[in-house]
Amino acid sequence: MGQPGAAPQPVEEKTVSYVRKEFRATAEARKRPPLVAEAMVDADVEIAGLIQKGKLLTLTTEEALKHKVADFRANTLDSVLEQLDLAKAELRRASPTWAENLVRLLTHPIVSSLLITLGML
Repeated sequence: MGQPGAAPQPVEEKTVSYVRKEFRATAEARKRPPLVAEAMVDADVEIAGLIQKGKLLTLTTEEALKHKVADFRANTLDSVLEQLDLAKAELRRASPTWAENLVRLLTHPIVSSLLITLGML
């Protein structure tokens, strides 16, 4: 990470190569187009009629459906469950524990700054 306002640093080729491989493997495992997945992380991937070399691929919902990256559109949890034939599934909603809430409070930037200031007094 660079300084705020500084020019962005290019990602090393080795990092891009690793992430590209992971995206490709995931796409293949899920029967998705691997080249489309690679184009989302590597600007050197070109797909005729979709993305030119030098740009990262970003898809809208409609484009993701068209190019078989997504199976369906869902705007609510209920519609996801319905599409996956899980409409009658039992849902269990999890909420944070008291310890997680305490940690969230203590790590809030304002609270942690105050605690550090008090600790220095």
